[in-house]
Amino acid sequence: MSLSSASAAASAPAVDDTVPCPSCGAAPLQPLLDAGLAPVLCNVLWPTREEALAAPRGRIVLALCPRCGLISNAAFDPGLVEYSPAYHNSLHGSPTFQRYAQALAERLVATHGLRGKRIVEIGAGSGEFLKRLCDLGGNEGIGFDPSHDPAADDGDVDIATRAFGGGGTRVVGDLVVCQHVLEHVWDPGGLLDDLARTVRRADGSAPAAYFEMPDATYMLEQGAVWDVIYEHCTYFSEPALRHLATAHGYAVTASGRAFGDQYLWAEVLPEAAEGPAPATAEELERLASAAGAFGDRYRDAVAAWDARLREETSRGRVALWGAGSKGVAFLNAVPAAREIAAVVDVNRRKHGLHVPGSGQQVVAPERLRDDPPDLVIAMNPLYRDEIAALLRDLGVAAPVEVV
Repeated sequence: MSLSSASAAASAPAVDDTVPCPSCGAAPLQPLLDAGLAPVLCNVLWPTREEALAAPRGRIVLALCPRCGLISNAAFDPGLVEYSPAYHNSLHGSPTFQRYAQALAERLVATHGLRGKRIVEIGAGSGEFLKRLCDLGGNEGIGFDPSHDPAADDGDVDIATRAFGGGGTRVVGDLVVCQHVLEHVWDPGGLLDDLARTVRRADGSAPAAYFEMPDATYMLEQGAVWDVIYEHCTYFSEPALRHLATAHGYAVTASGRAFGDQYLWAEVLPEAAEGPAPATAEELERLASAAGAFGDRYRDAVAAWDARLREETSRGRVALWGAGSKGVAFLNAVPAAREIAAVVDVNRRKHGLHVPGSGQQVVAPERLRDDPPDLVIAMNPLYRDEIAALLRDLGVAAPVEVV
């Protein structure tokens, strides 16, 4: 299927022909979806409802690169996005996610012989994963993240409250970890170039790097429409990630999918690639086929949940579990979601704050005891059993339904 087909073109948004692919520079891009205006930062919550309703917004127009397979927001404005300690996106409060993070940390320590070494993390957040890596192997950790809150430091790892790169200062490290950062970067090749220039082992050799991000192929093929958010300006499939890495001098030594196939990961080694490894015709055809239907799947999902919520909220109390990216996307895209009574999250840093765009206050799970819902909506199927168990422990009998 080609995105230039009549059916795709009939429902596709217009894309500025002068906007190139932020990875390989190809133009024009092939349009997929105009999702309209959305909060610029899903993971910045606000002290008051009024401030949340007035949160900055930006337009999302997804487009596919026909050369490398990257999906990007062709309407993205980097000037709208500013990360600060107000940005709260940690998932480490979830036992489900903690198990995933622990298994990944154990694998990286074993694979790379991380004993008494130094680990560099780009986008370290509050340092939860970096601390795991350090604790497992007696390692030292250094991180970079403009959203890190220095008040949360416990002294175990050193996290600079700034973005990685740009200064050219050499950083010594034996492994680089970069989880869920590349999709936030409009110039991903620039980040890889900075990494190759600045991070070296003590002996001057280049260390391996581990990258992880949402998988665009999963999003397209599974219809994971609530993964569409403004701060994700790029969406990587495996061929798009491989093309980016090899075009900037990296060899992909291993890659795969994780966390229920929702995440794409790759381990790379700089100064080892012989040139770009382009996406194959078969890979591009698979992406184009799934992408061609994604706009309709997005609109159908919004319409179906709008109708469903109008019915559910007219006869009972509905709670949404998860004030992260998916939850905020859902609350803003579905008009009737404004009537959802409670938004629940296990991240304590979010409690008492308000959701950008829709305005609901985020509460702790324990608050459901006082005013139990008739239905709980879960934003990710991997958390369904965890949520159901917590509800049972709270004595809340509401069913859990995954969007």
